[in-house]
Amino acid sequence: YIDTLKIIRRLEPNLASKKLGDVGRHYRLDVDDNSLHDALIDTRLCAQIMVKEFEDLARKNVFTFGEMIDFLS
Repeated sequence: YIDTLKIIRRLEPNLASKKLGDVGRHYRLDVDDNSLHDALIDTRLCAQIMVKEFEDLARKNVFTFGEMIDFLS
């Protein structure tokens, strides 16, 4: 599995809050705080965050699942 929280902790250790909405805002995604905690909305936001994290990982030359596991270790 892929843990977006673990990835953001490694990519952005100084990010003040790792809450889903705050991470979404960090990536300049459209976040409606009133809609958070709805399963479908949270899942979509998490998927958008994961895409942004993959872009950040690629900039660090992390492209495969194995490389990501190594990066997170």
